[in-house]
Amino acid sequence: MENNSLDVDAVAPNAMDRVAEMVDLYDADFLLELLDTFLNESERLIAELGKEWRSGNSKQALLIAHSLKSSCATFFAQPLSDLAKALENELRDNAGLLDIPAQIDKIVIEYARVRSALALERLRVQSLVDDAE
Repeated sequence: MENNSLDVDAVAPNAMDRVAEMVDLYDADFLLELLDTFLNESERLIAELGKEWRSGNSKQALLIAHSLKSSCATFFAQPLSDLAKALENELRDNAGLLDIPAQIDKIVIEYARVRSALALERLRVQSLVDDAE
């Protein structure tokens, strides 16, 4: 698999090791389950974010941005967390400083980088599981 430095920068180095330390857990199968849940849930949240904004439901979009911000920070995907935080702040404060559709587009693009970077982490953790068997 090609190592794209842009994708690698999307999450902190050895993100899954850091998640394992944070939860004091070294069960690789459980880490894989957490990662899969994060990726699936994030993808769902991002799809809902765009849908809620387009339908005029800014309150629900705010809640989604907040959830996305927090879950991305947990997986050390700081650039994506920061984008979600900026969107959350704009939706909450209604300051008019952010082009919301453009911010949602940035979130979609950054999520693709995160997904790619975490796919590499997933392969690394999966190899630990395979080696242990």
